[in-house]
Amino acid sequence: MEVPQVCIFKPILMLCGNVFINVNFTRRISLMARQFQRSNSIILTPRVEYKWFEVGTPLSLIEDQLFGLGMYMRFGPLTVGSEQLNAWLIKQSTLQSGDVYLSLRVFPFKTKKTAHSRTNGRSKTNDYGCYKF
Repeated sequence: MEVPQVCIFKPILMLCGNVFINVNFTRRISLMARQFQRSNSIILTPRVEYKWFEVGTPLSLIEDQLFGLGMYMRFGPLTVGSEQLNAWLIKQSTLQSGDVYLSLRVFPFKTKKTAHSRTNGRSKTNDYGCYKF
């Protein structure tokens, strides 16, 4: 058995100001008859991003046939979303998939600045030294 081999292309395009489009293009490469297979996918995610707020709508095509519509919102450190809104919005004879995710980003490693912080002419605002366990 061989591990899956894929070609991945992930550019981020800035359209204007705070508006971006993420592209995730993934294609499997089959070199052997017996190897694990990774799904082919194309995902376009238009998003609007600010410091404390972000909203995006991923549009996905999995294995060139399964369409997915998603949406996520970020309020500060909290993100809520789903990659499969079409499971709720579009009546389907069989449910292929559905998900909901919740994320809370926590930054536990911020420490006080040390007296021996190196600046080399740079601002000290981002230099926090090493975290002590």
